[in-house]
Amino acid sequence: SGFDERLAAFGVEATKIKPAEIDSIRYTRLSAGYRPLMQVSKALISRFGGGGTAALGQVPSYFLDMAELWENYLFAVLRRHLPAEYRISSPNETSGDWLLAGCKRQIRPDLLIEKEGVVVAVLDAKFKSYTQIGSHEKSGVSREDLYQMGTYLYHYSRNGHPLLGLFVTPASGELAANVETMSRHSQHKLGVVTFNIDSWDDEPSIEHNLIEKIRTSD
Repeated sequence: SGFDERLAAFGVEATKIKPAEIDSIRYTRLSAGYRPLMQVSKALISRFGGGGTAALGQVPSYFLDMAELWENYLFAVLRRHLPAEYRISSPNETSGDWLLAGCKRQIRPDLLIEKEGVVVAVLDAKFKSYTQIGSHEKSGVSREDLYQMGTYLYHYSRNGHPLLGLFVTPASGELAANVETMSRHSQHKLGVVTFNIDSWDDEPSIEHNLIEKIRTSD
């Protein structure tokens, strides 16, 4: 409210903006970074009737967090198709674990899969174009994502129990399932599994590409 009052003191008022006014903006090198934002603003204005029909003006538009939608989709698929001996949970919907003693630094992996009370797989739903871990960042998973998964594997590992860390990503075309063995802990594996987004209802691809990796790795 304080910011609004300051703008009002400068004579700035809330007015209806038309798409044509956004098109007429001239950008300099200092303001060029705002061009994408203004184009999104134009799309929103048009959707709400700023330059469209009355019918369009009555239909609301929303921005969706595709990363969250992707995670929820995987959760639903696995909950439906995993064999009965496995239990899947989403720490993002319940609560995470504390990484440090004294309830410090909470971690929340996207999906945890347990068997007989032991975590056998940690899944990170990535709405990215990953198809392999890669020998370096340019050919595969980013350093930040890789280190984050390493933290999860460290935290949830138990002596004598194998643990699988998977980045699950959407893909178009051929499916991929690339899994590597950790150099210091041979019983732990890290990999990337892709879903074919061209055939969402293809249940065999789900079974063979993700669930089979989980079953053969525990």
